Amino acid sequence: MHEAQDEIDKVLSYISRFPETPPRWRGRPDRHVAHFDRFPFVMPYQIVGDEIIVLAD
Repeated sequence: MHEAQDEIDKVLSYISRFPETPPRWRGRPDRHVAHFDRFPFVMPYQIVGDEIIVLAD
């Protein structure tokens, strides 16, 4: 279980450092999607002002 949490932390850290780097999410210029390295999952998020809002649980 710690592997999954470590991967989530890694993705969140990457997003906070480079929020504009991951690709846009399916034609939504206001949203991005970050891919996990070790698991077949993605983390969609939106940048609103200076905040990053994760769109997944």
